Amino acid sequence: MDEPIAVSNGQNLIKPDIHSAMELALVQLTDSGSPSSAADRPKGWAAPSIAANRVGLETQLGRVRSGPVLVEPNKFHSPPPTQDLAATGSIPLPPARAPADAFPSFLHFPLPKSASTTYLAATMPAAPPPALPEELVEEVLLRIPPDEPARLLRASLVCKSWSQTVSNRGFRRRLRELHQAPPVLGFLHDWDDEDIPEFIPATASPFSPASPVPDSSLWQAIDCRHGRALFLSKGPYAEELLVWEPITGAQQHVPVPVAFSETGRTTAAVFCTIDGCDHCNCHEGPFSVVLVFSVDNGDPDYEDVLTSACVYSSETGAWGELTVMQDRFYMHFMYYSSVLVGKSLLYFMTDGGLIVEYDMAMHGLTWFNAPDSCYSKKIPSCNLMLAEDGGLGLVEELDPHLQLWSREMTDARWIPSRIIYLGSLSLNGAPAGAATPVHVLGFAEGANTIVMTRAAGLFMIQVQSEQMTRVCDDHGYGNLIPVVGFYTPVPRVAEAEA
Repeated sequence: MDEPIAVSNGQNLIKPDIHSAMELALVQLTDSGSPSSAADRPKGWAAPSIAANRVGLETQLGRVRSGPVLVEPNKFHSPPPTQDLAATGSIPLPPARAPADAFPSFLHFPLPKSASTTYLAATMPAAPPPALPEELVEEVLLRIPPDEPARLLRASLVCKSWSQTVSNRGFRRRLRELHQAPPVLGFLHDWDDEDIPEFIPATASPFSPASPVPDSSLWQAIDCRHGRALFLSKGPYAEELLVWEPITGAQQHVPVPVAFSETGRTTAAVFCTIDGCDHCNCHEGPFSVVLVFSVDNGDPDYEDVLTSACVYSSETGAWGELTVMQDRFYMHFMYYSSVLVGKSLLYFMTDGGLIVEYDMAMHGLTWFNAPDSCYSKKIPSCNLMLAEDGGLGLVEELDPHLQLWSREMTDARWIPSRIIYLGSLSLNGAPAGAATPVHVLGFAEGANTIVMTRAAGLFMIQVQSEQMTRVCDDHGYGNLIPVVGFYTPVPRVAEAEA
């Protein structure tokens, strides 16, 4: 088998890239007799060599004599210190003799067995590249796709200055300006299965919350908005709410109001209360929680039920007064989340398909029906969403299509808008396949994305582009809470100070 040539610096073996080796090393191969003419060479012998770029060598070595460098075979030579490289015809190297088996075969240049091999290498440390301007670094990092949070996290670990760049408020604001709609980072859920993680990532590179998701055996996820997720404690008598920030890991416990009664007939919503906020940097700002629940009126002579709403403010640390609606039936909230329209209108959907409206500005509480077609099944075949004009909307399951509706605010009518034909959509650039029955599990505010299940799994559909993305397998019917936002890593220094 032909002998390989290895490159060494005389002390340590080097595994260079082949192009770097050709650029930095000049190797002359001869036999022990150093034949100078064709007549002196054995029959069939040829002296292979590496053609070095002379300009590169002059740059790296400083000087090279014209013509090949001849060195006694199989030895590393160091000329006298007073001799010049051009005069001696050799490159200074520490005197040493390399063992026969000291070089791995990572550079392969076939040699005839009759030829001797001279190992000669010249390596000089490359000058470090100039530092990139901070403005250029920021422009590059801003163009990392928002649904690639793992890539942005890795970039933040390169050095302290990069970490500071991606964690400042200006970067987050520019991220929103450049990419517009934030991505769906993942989902919280109420699936009772130990094999399913409590947080299901939905991005191209997985996003992991800054702290563990609150224990699902103790807390029920009921809402997520403006960078905050809301949980209600489980048990016969719920005693508190928990506000948790998936990106920063911060938590805040909120006791329930005194008038609050039993679970199972309860829902809630959380939202930022900063005026004019774009919700990119409001993680640590003030927020409010709206709690809606149904209780008996306490009078045995009447079967009326009281449905109440109450608002908590993080700025005051207290609950406001109850807004009460009296009706003849309970409002059960187990499988549907809320939708915030504008700054003051919150909508909740009951398990029976009724829609509850709470006007925070006027402190009014009322309810109304969904379109009649949504009650054709045993369970409501619709879910709340935002209409294309920003008002209240609704998505209905037509199997295998989706009908979008919008509600007129002037005359309170439902108006059909358009149909999304699922069979014609593409999945990751390929046809979605045969149409199958669908079930809508939720809507991601901010991302304008419908979340649904099909036989093939859990999917997201971006309403404007109608682009469909598969998230994971289908794990059954339940409430799915989308976590939406632009992820930016939190520096460890900030974490320690917090």
